[in-house]
Amino acid sequence: MSEEPAKYEANGSAKNENCDGVDPFQESMQRVAKAHDKLLQRLFGFVPDQPETYVVSRKKYTKAMKSVQQDFDLVEGDPDFILFIFEQLSRSPRFTDLREDKW
Repeated sequence: MSEEPAKYEANGSAKNENCDGVDPFQESMQRVAKAHDKLLQRLFGFVPDQPETYVVSRKKYTKAMKSVQQDFDLVEGDPDFILFIFEQLSRSPRFTDLREDKW
């Protein structure tokens, strides 16, 4: 015997409220986007539209990333730090020297 599916109701009326959480988040995203663009500039001399089509060494990437983190004060404990990491994951170049672990 199958159970009856749950039914959910939502209040469909839109509210015109001032949302204080939007502006700080937008500022965080702008800060992170600027930091990531600076990272790409340090790596390639420009900001590529598709960074995943470019290749860079891990050493060069790490050095550039650490310098950008210092410039933008994006360190552990900063609320924007995890956003910076996610931005790197979504817009990162490929690495030339991936380690091949042999078991």
